[in-house]
Amino acid sequence: MTHFLIKKWQNRVVTLRFSILLAFISFFFFMITLLYFVSNTYYKKIISFTSLKLLDQSSLTVMCELTKKMQLATLQSDLTAKLITEKILDVNNLDAMANYTYDLVKNMPISVIARWGDTQGNFIASQLEKDGTISSEIFNRNHSPAIHLFIQRDRQGNIIQRTTSNDVDYDPRTRAWYKKAYAQRKTVWSDIYLLQRDHTLAITAASPAIQSDGTILGVFGIDIQFDYLLKFIADQPISEHGLAFIVTNAGTLIASPKLMLPYQIKGRAFVFTTIDSASPELGASWHEYQQIKSQHFSFNIHHQTYLAVYRPLPILKYNNDNWLIGIIAPQDDFTHEVQKIHRLNLFVGLSVFALGLIVISNLITRVVRPIQYLVRETEKIKRFELNDDIRTQSKIHEVIQLSDAMRAMQKGLRSFQKYVPRTLVRSLIETQEDTRVGGVRKRLSVFFSDIANYTAISETIDPNQLMIQTCEYFEALTQIIIDARGTIDKYIGDSIMAIWGAPLPEDNLAYQVAWTALQCQRKIDELNALWISQEKCPFLTRIGIHLGDAIVGNVGSSERLNYTAIGDTINIANRLEKLNKLYGTRIIVSDSVYQDVKDQFVFRMLDCVAVKGKMKSGYIYELLSDDIHSIEFDIHAYREQFALGFTAYRDEYWDGAIDYFNHCKLIYPEDRIAAIFIQRCQQFKITPPTDWDGVWRLTE
Repeated sequence: MTHFLIKKWQNRVVTLRFSILLAFISFFFFMITLLYFVSNTYYKKIISFTSLKLLDQSSLTVMCELTKKMQLATLQSDLTAKLITEKILDVNNLDAMANYTYDLVKNMPISVIARWGDTQGNFIASQLEKDGTISSEIFNRNHSPAIHLFIQRDRQGNIIQRTTSNDVDYDPRTRAWYKKAYAQRKTVWSDIYLLQRDHTLAITAASPAIQSDGTILGVFGIDIQFDYLLKFIADQPISEHGLAFIVTNAGTLIASPKLMLPYQIKGRAFVFTTIDSASPELGASWHEYQQIKSQHFSFNIHHQTYLAVYRPLPILKYNNDNWLIGIIAPQDDFTHEVQKIHRLNLFVGLSVFALGLIVISNLITRVVRPIQYLVRETEKIKRFELNDDIRTQSKIHEVIQLSDAMRAMQKGLRSFQKYVPRTLVRSLIETQEDTRVGGVRKRLSVFFSDIANYTAISETIDPNQLMIQTCEYFEALTQIIIDARGTIDKYIGDSIMAIWGAPLPEDNLAYQVAWTALQCQRKIDELNALWISQEKCPFLTRIGIHLGDAIVGNVGSSERLNYTAIGDTINIANRLEKLNKLYGTRIIVSDSVYQDVKDQFVFRMLDCVAVKGKMKSGYIYELLSDDIHSIEFDIHAYREQFALGFTAYRDEYWDGAIDYFNHCKLIYPEDRIAAIFIQRCQQFKITPPTDWDGVWRLTE
């Protein structure tokens, strides 16, 4: 009988709730009774005193470190101005000054821009770029005419490019940092201002170079971007959950890692966030500080005690408001060492609890192991890894139910991913976002492909064979697009529409779509060679790609949605694909794509067109290769002759344009584009166009 009951119990499936309650209810009464007699009053007093001391010391350290680094900028700025005054630095030697500012930015950990402007409006600056390189630019108004020189260096400091420009609108004498140092005739910190080049905020330590007779030669400045202040504040080791920040005595939040950009840029202006709107904890600490005006104090919010310290930072001001270094941290962050004493008093209770663990360890193991396995499988589903079947062994009823439900969900998703973009489903699973009708504006790169004469091909081939060949074609192109992190929007007959930039973000939109187009054409060439050897009809594919803004989201009804992109950008990409037929090309890209990746791929200009239904015109280009050595003709000579021919064509110099385009045909005898322009010029000679602006307006 006993053996029967034991066997029956072993075969019984129990619930997870029953297992957990049976293990812990037995010990709950003993633990709550033991903890009831432990008093925390004495420890709280020690914790509060020790925590405030530690936090006050942390604020002093932060203030000293920040002051030291800011003073380094003022000292270096003042020293450089004196070197210029003493003629040790020759500001008329532009290259030497560019090298000096380069070395200064390179060797000063806090400097982002080192700049010099003189009273004639000449300007020299070196700037730390986001990729770690340092570039220099020179505005030379002593040169006739005035010039703007831009010097680009690599990471080793070697000059890799010097670019000149006639754009000399920038005048340092009109800038606030220059005028403030010039007016006060001493080293000053500028007010916060917006760097127009990269739309970030900065402050400048500016020093006038004053000669012995009182004449000012100019102003030298060292900029510190607010990104540096934000990073400095974020890197301060306060505590596990502690937060350091900079605030003015008017309540304007200057820097805080809780808001990595505590300001909003509106055109050429910017607005800082107030400390009240930054977070409830910061707002509560500020109100408490305003009331008691104590340097360090504690306050309560969300049933938790916080410690706070506010310490003046006299070196900087914003709009004549003094700056304060603030630090807040939960009191619990500072209680670890003190609580060791507390834990000694709990040793007896923990010993009793350890005995209980021996009793329930076997049961916990039976619960935890399958749940851990299911958690790992859930993570795989979240990453949309659906190849492995879910199998778990357990006698717990809920675990078995959960395993069966997850296995059914896995199979459903495995089938579902064949019908919708995998990246879209992965995004929905990871973000847990509900699907609903609507869209957002995003910058996308759009890819359209189409098989030439597909309708005619379908009339001459057995439908089953055509379907097999088309599926083989789609499989190859789809895999290339997915490997390039693209999203297949839809298949339209024999066409493919793909996008980059949604639902997942993509940094190199133009590069990815251009690279994908070339890889698709190469794969199609391989397939065509195979199909021709099998006496099958080859597929000539035309591709159009464009980069621009579009509306991306869910279109449809409450019962069925379609995730897609709509807008003018999509229409233009589709029109570009169709233009391949007119120009006899395989890949046509828009000017926005060309401008983004013109240095990474080989292009040639095709025309300046306005597609049907559009008044706005744009240049279009043929994407030839990603390797200039693979081009069978002299692409440099061709582009030079074509550019001259297109200029003559635009200026209605038809005979001259024909001569240049004939030179293009000599360079590339198989060129269809030059022939098209020759035909147009000959027609225009007979029937001159009216209101000619060089734009070819399509009517189909």
